Order: sequence, then structure tokens, then C-alpha cells
Amino acid sequence: MTTSTVWDQYLEQGVQDFLDNESLKRQLVAAESEVFQKEKSNVDIHDVVAGQVISRKVMTEADLDKKSAAFWSGGRFISIYSDRTIAPLKATSKVMSLILEQYAVKPDFLPVLLSFGDEPQLSEASSSNFVYDSISQQEYVISYKLNFVEENQRGGQDPWSFRHVGIYHHHEKSRDLFIILHCTKSTAFYQRLATLLPPPPPGSSPTTSSPASPSLRKICAEPENLHSLLLSCYFSNWRPYLRYLGKIFSEMASSNNLLSSNDRAMTDNVDATKQATFPVVRALRNTNDFVLFASGCCSNNVDILDRLSSCPRFAATRMRERTASQALALRGSMASARVLQGSIENAIELVGYTLTLHSQLETGKLDKEIRDMTEGLRNLYQKSVNDSSMIRLITVFSAIYLPGSFVGGIFGMNFFVFDIEQRHIVISYDFWIFIVVWLGLSALTALAFLLTWRRKRQNEKAASQAPEEEGAAGTTSTTTANREEKKKDKRLKGAWFT
Repeated sequence: MTTSTVWDQYLEQGVQDFLDNESLKRQLVAAESEVFQKEKSNVDIHDVVAGQVISRKVMTEADLDKKSAAFWSGGRFISIYSDRTIAPLKATSKVMSLILEQYAVKPDFLPVLLSFGDEPQLSEASSSNFVYDSISQQEYVISYKLNFVEENQRGGQDPWSFRHVGIYHHHEKSRDLFIILHCTKSTAFYQRLATLLPPPPPGSSPTTSSPASPSLRKICAEPENLHSLLLSCYFSNWRPYLRYLGKIFSEMASSNNLLSSNDRAMTDNVDATKQATFPVVRALRNTNDFVLFASGCCSNNVDILDRLSSCPRFAATRMRERTASQALALRGSMASARVLQGSIENAIELVGYTLTLHSQLETGKLDKEIRDMTEGLRNLYQKSVNDSSMIRLITVFSAIYLPGSFVGGIFGMNFFVFDIEQRHIVISYDFWIFIVVWLGLSALTALAFLLTWRRKRQNEKAASQAPEEEGAAGTTSTTTANREEKKKDKRLKGAWFT
């Protein structure tokens, strides 16, 4: 049988409630692996009748007796739990659908059921899914989900955990049905119930019996006491939890100098704050998320208390006074959470302002360095311009005097003799020595220049070809480039030696 068909018979009961069966079925199918056990169930059913507690376990669908579900009296407690908050409930989808069907559980309870198998979500922190349906003067149905926080006793880095519990209470003239969904067996409410309704020990008979305690008989006589018991387990946890968050925030703020009223101290601490900006902001935001979640859960608790106190069944009992005082304490916790949230947001803004100040200071330093470098380049350029002007002036004067110096040098040599008798210059017979030395030195100068230029070209070519040969040795593009270089070298050689 597929998951889709498992729920068909139960959801047909919701037609009179004008519910969208197809939408609920899709949600149940999608949450199959997260909410429900795949194979074996482990559901505890406790009946409180005539001062006795009769307990039995439901492991498979065969353990659910349709006749027993229809004919019973007193109080019946159906307890379903998970091993961990993020683990599925210890019930298969088939067993759960049969329980809901046999006890005609209102489909309004399904949103509470579908929230299990995972941790409480921030988007649903303030949602209680509270439903009160007054069927008659002596019959009513209450269902809701309570979000709470408690110490997890795991000894880890975070000693607190967010959890939830689901309650379905159907009261009739002579009997009360309680379906209780526990996210884990380690919660305080489960432990309190376990003392009142001890589960059958392993290896015992399918059905066990034990005397009911006075507290349990009182709950069956006044069923509103079960809701009081649930709320009393957790509503007092919000104050120490908010103090725990406040202590974390104070330690972070003190270690990063975020609470200093001295502006000079904050300015001097810019570099230290800048180095830890990301971890500090991340830790502050995480703490702020926890505060937001706690505030939403407190709103969830207040909503449940207000709705319970307004129920006609509970309005005439002492529970109304108890819920009023509990709601007042929770509203005080919500106010404290808002104050703490504002302080954390101010600290986050302060870190942002510190980061902005640091950026401005760094930008100012960089701007000054750029201006100094620009001024130095401008001075260097002006000096180069002045040197160029001086060199041009020297070149002009050299151009004027160099021909005269050259002519004076030539005629000042011993290769030229002035004949007094003939009154003119006579060239010496050894003038050919000057011509040979001059041309030889000129050739040696040209040869030295050519060799130097070729060596420089070869070094540049080897440096440019080395990366290309490592990345793509022997490629066509490299071969073509080498050929072009060789042709160019040949043309240059021809130009030099022609």
C-alpha cells in the first residue's frame, strides 16, 4: 500500500470540515521519510480506569483494536516519541493514520504532526496551531504545538536546545483522550509523564497494570491539569536562557571593546576590531537569531496561555489564574528579549561604523600616498624636462663647434705640412696610415655593435620562447613564429653586411 492511499480513509473524515484533502495528502506524502518511522512502531497507550493504569505497546497495525478504540472510559494517553529532535516519530504512517482514523482525530491536528522530524523552525517559532472546537457543552477538542527551550544535558558548546511538543485533547462526558507527540524522550515533560505513566518494561507481557498515582487520578478528574503540567515544565526556562544569551553578548562585547563609552578608546581599537570583524559580526548575528527565536517561542507560549484561559471549560477553574500569571511572566521575558535584541543590533551597527571608520582612515592614507607619489613623479618629470633642455643646448653648441674641432684636429696632424716656399699645404706621403687606422677602427666599432645587438636579440628570443615551449611544444604557431624570426634575422644581417 502506497503512502498516498494510506491516508485516504482518514482524510475522508475531513470533508465535513471543508479541508483540502489533496493538499494535506501531498504534505503527508512529502514528509513521509522525515516524520514517520519506516518499519516498526513503538507507541505507548495507557488507560487510567478505576484507579489502575493499564499500559500496552503498539508495534504494528495488528496491535490496534478498532473495538477498543471505540469502547473505553476514563483517561487514555497515547504517547508517541522520537529518539532525537531531528529523528522521525516512532510510528509508521500506517499506524499513525489508523490511530487518527479510529479516534476520529480532527485534521486540524495534522499541521502539528507535520512539524515533527526536524528542529523547530524560526519561521514557525510563534505559531502554535492552536485549535479549540466546542462540540457541545460536555465535549470539546483542543490541539496545539508548544515550542520551548531546555537544557540538553549533553555538555557541549551550547547547553540549550529548542524543542517542541504536540498535544491533542478530546474531552467527552466520561472520558478524555490525550495524544502526545514528544520530540525526544529526554524532555522534562516526557520524564514527568513517565513517572505517572510508566511504559511496559522490555520483555514483559503486551499489557501491564499498575496503581494510578494521586496526581494521575487528579489529571483524569480535572483534565486541564495536564496542560498546566506541560506549561509548568518549560515556561520558567525562558528567563535563565535569556540570561545565558545576555552573558554571551556581554562577553563578546567586552572582549571587542563594543561597550566602551570612550570614543578615543574605540578609535584606538579600530585595528583590533577590524581584524576580528567577520567572526564578531557572525557571532553577534547568531546570538541575535537565537534571541529572535526565543522571542517567537515566548509569543507561542503566551498565545497558548491566552487561548487556554479563554476556553469556557477552563475559565471557571483555577487554571485561568495560573495561566494569567504565567502569561505575565512570559511577556516580561519577551520585553527582555526585545531589549537584548536592540543591544545586539546596536553592537552590530557599531562594528559596521568601526569598519567604515577604518576604511575611511585607510582611504585617507592611500590618498596621501598617491598624492605624494604623483608629486614625486611630477618633480621627476620636470627634472627630466630640464635635463632634456640642457642636453639640447649642449647638442646645439656641439654642432656648432664640432666641425671646427674636427677640421683643426685634421690639419693639426703631422700628415699635413705647410710649405713656406710654395705657400700651400703639402700632404705627407704617410697619410695612407691615417686612412687605414681610421677605417679599421670604424669597422671594429661596427662589428662590436653588431655582435652585441645579435646576442641581445638571441637572449630575448630564448626568454620569450621558453614559456611557449613548456605549454605547447612543437605547435604549428610556434614553428611559424620561429621561421618568421629567422627570416627577420637574415634580412637584418643582409642589411648590415651590404
